[in-house]
Amino acid sequence: GESWRLTIRPPEGIARYFATKGSAAVNGVSLTVAEALPNGDFELAIIPHTWEVTTLNQLQPGSSVNLEIDMLARSVARMIGADAPDFKLPGVDGKDHELKDYAKSDVLVVLFTCSHCPRSQGYEGRIIKYVDDYKEKSVATVAISPNDPAALRLDEMGMSDLDDTFESMKLRAKDKKFNFPYLYDGDDQATAKAYGATVTPEVFIFDKDRKLQYRGRWDDSPEGGRVRKQDVRDATDAILGGEEITLDWTRPFGCSVKWSTKRESAVEARKRYADRPVYLESITMKVMPAILANRSGIIRVIHIWSSE
Repeated sequence: GESWRLTIRPPEGIARYFATKGSAAVNGVSLTVAEALPNGDFELAIIPHTWEVTTLNQLQPGSSVNLEIDMLARSVARMIGADAPDFKLPGVDGKDHELKDYAKSDVLVVLFTCSHCPRSQGYEGRIIKYVDDYKEKSVATVAISPNDPAALRLDEMGMSDLDDTFESMKLRAKDKKFNFPYLYDGDDQATAKAYGATVTPEVFIFDKDRKLQYRGRWDDSPEGGRVRKQDVRDATDAILGGEEITLDWTRPFGCSVKWSTKRESAVEARKRYADRPVYLESITMKVMPAILANRSGIIRVIHIWSSE
C-alpha cells in the first residue's frame, strides 16, 4: 500500500523499542522507523488502512492527524516492554479489583472481552480451560469488558442473548461458570484506553515486573476448530521458562470496542428501527408448501409465531 511519513515523539521507553526493533504494528497498521531525529522525535513510515487513505490525502504537510492509526497516544504506549497501566474496576463478584491485587503472580494476562460479541463467546471455553491449566503455575487472568452498553447497536447483538451491561456480565459469568475475574470498564473506558484495546477479545500478557511481553489474539482459530498457533499458551510458557517469545504481537480478530463516541450512532439506529414498518400476516397450510420449497436460491429463515 501507499506509505506515509508521520513524525511523533513516543512515550518514555517506546523510543528504545523503536531504536531496537526498527518497526512495529499498531492495530494492524505497519510502522517502520524512517529516521531517528536528534530532538528525540521519530519519523515513521506508515502504511495505513485502505479506508484511511482518503483522509490522509486531505492533510497538508505539518498538520495534525486524528485517525485510527494515530492511536499512538495510547496504543503505541502499549508496545512490548511497556508497563502495565494501573486500574481499579468493579467485578461481577461484587468486589473492586486493582492491578496490585495480582502482584504475587509471575504472569498476568489481561483480556479485553465482552458478553455480546460472538468471537468473545467462542473463546470462553478455551479461556476457562487455560485458567484451569495454569492456576498452579503463578499465572493470573483478568477479563475486562471495555464496552459502553449505550454505544451498542441492536444489529450488533444479532448473535447474542445478552448486551454489555454490568448486569448482563453477571449473568454471563454465572451461566458459563467463569473461573476468573470479570471486570466492568464501560462507564469511562479509562482502562481500555490506557491499554490501547481495539477489539474483543484482545490479550495483553505481562511478566513478573509487569512489562508487556505479548499482545494480540488468543490463538489463530476464531472458530475453535483447527488451532495451529496457541499464541497465549506459547507466550505464557516462554515467560515462565525465562525464554524469549518468538511472536510477541499478533493481530487480534473480533468485535470493535464500543466507544462512547458511538452512542449517537446507536440512538440513530434505534430510531430507524422504530420508524420501520412491521407487517404481520396470517398464514395457512395452503401456502406452506411453497414457502418450504424455497425456490429463491438463498437461505430462508422461518420464524413461526403463535398467540396460543
